Amino acid sequence: MRKIKIIQVLPTMSYGDAVSNDTINIDNVLKKNGYETEIYAENIDKRLKNKVFKISKLKKVNKKLLIKLKKCAKNI
Repeated sequence: MRKIKIIQVLPTMSYGDAVSNDTINIDNVLKKNGYETEIYAENIDKRLKNKVFKISKLKKVNKKLLIKLKKCAKNI
């Protein structure tokens, strides 16, 4: 049985912030457990270009795909 491909999508991947670090850590754990994974974001820190794809590159999804959307909001 083929495992589900897991995609994490978020607006911004910043170098060193909590949400981005969490996303990368989840990606690493999933890959170590045999899952195919990808991370997509609209805004990507140049230091993460080798780990994250632009959201515009995300293609049509199929039934064997799980997408995890992440968003962090801060009240000012």
